[in-house]
Amino acid sequence: QTDCGLTCIEKTPSASLLRLTYAQSGTDPSLQDPPTAVSRMKRLQKYAAAGITVTFEPEICIHSAVCLRTLPAVFDVRRRRWVAPEAAPIAEITAAIGLCPSGALKYVLDGQADAPAAEAGGQPTTSIVASRGGPLLVQGLFTLLDEEGKEIPVAERAALCRCGGTANAPFCDGTHRAIGFTPRRKADS
Repeated sequence: QTDCGLTCIEKTPSASLLRLTYAQSGTDPSLQDPPTAVSRMKRLQKYAAAGITVTFEPEICIHSAVCLRTLPAVFDVRRRRWVAPEAAPIAEITAAIGLCPSGALKYVLDGQADAPAAEAGGQPTTSIVASRGGPLLVQGLFTLLDEEGKEIPVAERAALCRCGGTANAPFCDGTHRAIGFTPRRKADS
């Protein structure tokens, strides 16, 4: 088990999907139950323009500012309507959203039900990367389960807390920066 409560990573029998199991630690009162669609307090934000609708889920954003640096004409927190999808071509917007490490930004093209699934060479892939001093970045096809085996809704990307300090478990909320989190390193043999 990691500090954040991630207890199990397993491949499904088809090996095309990973299951990540999150178990809450009973010893740390600062850890809260994993969020559900009902318990989330901040609402999903939608920004529409011709051909595309961009959505932003504030509860899972880790505030890495990748979107702000990648496409500042569209993503600018100094504006009241901070996402302006009409300010750039659709291809640039979808590329910028594809770089969002937490999956807080998503898009739907007019005439499509959802954004296309991430695939490489026709084969689905899943990756888990420990960011430097920050969350575990999970991307691809996976299911995130709580300690009771109930699915925690995510779509192809998530930033999972690694420091154990988040108030939005199992998702990162940026607390690692405030507490000066340093990952444990294995001792040299």
